[in-house]
Amino acid sequence: AGARVGSSIRLYYDRCGGPLPRDARPRVKAGLNKWEEILLLDMRRCEDLVGQDGQDWWETELQLPEELFK
Repeated sequence: AGARVGSSIRLYYDRCGGPLPRDARPRVKAGLNKWEEILLLDMRRCEDLVGQDGQDWWETELQLPEELFK
């Protein structure tokens, strides 16, 4: 099941397991409605997952607009 329009979703990224450079703050580029609306979201360190060995989790929240189409 996916998220409903009008709701928010949380996106996670493990910087240790991904290809992004470790010296920069991760950002998400999201395209909505066939990329007609483009969002740039700064990520923040995920405090709930701090202390996991060999992992560096970051998170951001994305609000899905009411008028969202596939």
